[in-house]
Amino acid sequence: MRTSTLRCMAMAAGILALSVAASAQGSKLTGTVTDTNGNPVAGATIRALLPGPGDNADVVTNAKGEYEVPVSVGDWVISVAMKGFAPEHKQLAVSDRLIKGQSLKMDFALKPADAAAAAFTPRRTPDGQIDISGTWNDNHATGDSINYDLETGHRSAEHYTGRGEKPMPNPEHAIVDPLDGKVPYQSWALAKRNENQARYQNPPGLDYVAGRSKCWLPGSPGFPSSGNPTVLQIPGYVIMMIEFSHSYRIIRLDDSPHVGSNIVLMSGDSRGRWEGNTLVVDVTNMKEQWLDLLGNFRTPAAHVVERWTLTSPTTMTYEATVDDPQAYTKPMKVVFHFNRNNNPNYEIYEDTCHEGNAGVYERVGRHAQ
Repeated sequence: MRTSTLRCMAMAAGILALSVAASAQGSKLTGTVTDTNGNPVAGATIRALLPGPGDNADVVTNAKGEYEVPVSVGDWVISVAMKGFAPEHKQLAVSDRLIKGQSLKMDFALKPADAAAAAFTPRRTPDGQIDISGTWNDNHATGDSINYDLETGHRSAEHYTGRGEKPMPNPEHAIVDPLDGKVPYQSWALAKRNENQARYQNPPGLDYVAGRSKCWLPGSPGFPSSGNPTVLQIPGYVIMMIEFSHSYRIIRLDDSPHVGSNIVLMSGDSRGRWEGNTLVVDVTNMKEQWLDLLGNFRTPAAHVVERWTLTSPTTMTYEATVDDPQAYTKPMKVVFHFNRNNNPNYEIYEDTCHEGNAGVYERVGRHAQ
């Protein structure tokens, strides 16, 4: 067995390297997250990603800044994200030479976000916007799983059995607040979600079929996890497109008021502004919609504030705070990470999702007529 050797990745991406060896099963990575003064950072999201197979784990640091994630053989990318701090990424090479169950250790010292922004000078468009144009790949490799179940990040048991796969014991969670990774439902809304879950496989009507299955535009915060966003920028606007169901968003960069409350849109009404390296987007006027295939949902009262932050020339973080006073007890925050797609031949293909979509009606039978 050869020992894997790590090399530092590009400094622009802020990637550090660590060389270790571990058993194929049963090993874990532990560590502590602090600020530059050595104070523990509680509530930071630790994301362990194994590209290719798509194995991943997502945990949150405790009050002492400590974390623990399972790892197996492969070349992992370990990322840390916390509001107010610049994200950190390190690479971890794991081979099969360490005793089963032995722990590996990796600590992080996070820099303030403003210090990182000062050290990184992004390109700008001719009209002065931060240049985020191009295509961005979903970095957590679990977008499809999160679209199935936002809370657990797991697909159905049938999905794993049919492919001979096993789910990770600690899958990535998109929800970073509340810390338990659950949608903070009011009691009536939790009962409705549970009813949705109980009926989604044999829906008695279209109300129990996810918008994704009906090829609806995903809206926020589902848009980023529904495909690799392609961004176009013109004076006064940011335009985003994904392949799924011809989804697109047109974000106006001004302080004009939102459209009237009587106008309800699949993707909502967006107004954007730039704060440093961050595109802040205020989204309202969205149709009630499931956030995944299992019936987690938001209502038309939902107000979403998105933050698309360029963290390096090749990385971007998406953070969305979803405030739904009609259904939630508190705002919910979700986070996704993206890497720039440098493939010059990448194209968005036509996705005729809704054309001839008889499958939905076959599922609900006579109830859908």
